[in-house]
Amino acid sequence: MDRGEKVQQLMQEAETLGLRLEFDSGLVLVKRPQSGDPDRQDAIIAKLARYIPDVRRLVELRASGVRAKDFIGARIWSANGAGSLVGSCEDGSLTIRVGAEMRRSDEDESHRSQMSVTADAESLLIIVDEEAADVAGSRSDGAAPEQPKPGFFQRLRR
Repeated sequence: MDRGEKVQQLMQEAETLGLRLEFDSGLVLVKRPQSGDPDRQDAIIAKLARYIPDVRRLVELRASGVRAKDFIGARIWSANGAGSLVGSCEDGSLTIRVGAEMRRSDEDESHRSQMSVTADAESLLIIVDEEAADVAGSRSDGAAPEQPKPGFFQRLRR
């Protein structure tokens, strides 16, 4: 078993014991339930502490993937150019759609088309209206923020 698999296994064991690992403003929090076995919880926390950089990265990726779901449909900029965020996974991977110029070898002119690529949060900028960002970030009722309106290509796929 490699290091990554070991960390995943320890994190699953921690969650089984009721511990919740969360990423909050650059900090990794281990939330303990009132009930449970504190000795076993302390033991798994001690094991996790041996892998803090790996735990941090996985918890951060998970938080990015979950938070990105609030911005599905938003415009983005990446190394591949302008596009939109079309999906996210809990492992932190994001799916973006960007325009690409393509040309077949037997053609003189290039054609513009859309392609979907996988990206991570560190490689793109998500563009949001200030008002929409304020609403999404300040909801105190626990309700999910409204999703952005779908773009032209998303409406065509329906």
